[in-house]
Amino acid sequence: MKNLLSAIVMAVLVGTFVLAPAPQSTLTVLSRAPAETVAVAPVIDDTAAKAAIEASGYREVSGLIKAADGTWRATAYIGTAEVQLVVDSRGRVQPD
Repeated sequence: MKNLLSAIVMAVLVGTFVLAPAPQSTLTVLSRAPAETVAVAPVIDDTAAKAAIEASGYREVSGLIKAADGTWRATAYIGTAEVQLVVDSRGRVQPD
């Protein structure tokens, strides 16, 4: 009977240690996010904007103005059609 009681006590003690949660580490690892880098877009002036429009096949560029968002807006002709254009800060020309 003593052996049975001892076996039960040992099983309970061993089970307690096995099922006990692992101790939490007191060492806190701080992960540091890399600093955000802000890409600065190239800025073009009115001469470069007009040159980009003409290089895209448009002619008679007029009304070239710089918008608040940094793009350039203009009116030009392609063939006989008058079109409104936008030139972004990288010099890409697109219909408005």
